Amino acid sequence: MIVRVQLRIHKVTYGIDRSSWGQGSATAALRLLLEEVKTRPLHASAAFDNAGSMRVLEKCGFQKVGVERRSPTRAEIEEVVFVLR
Repeated sequence: MIVRVQLRIHKVTYGIDRSSWGQGSATAALRLLLEEVKTRPLHASAAFDNAGSMRVLEKCGFQKVGVERRSPTRAEIEEVVFVLR
């Protein structure tokens, strides 16, 4: 887990190896992180087509607040934005 601070916005990001998908690893790790990091609001995002990651965030109390499009490379990515208050 990485907690990034950008322009006074606290954002959690994570990546899980494909071999660990569906085993509860991301949910368990995020819950442990949230026990330690009490800063709120805490923001997160997931690719629009990544239902597993969105479910992890929802299980940990994050709520959907919007959708944003960004272009980290030439391809545009649509992400669902979440916040934990």
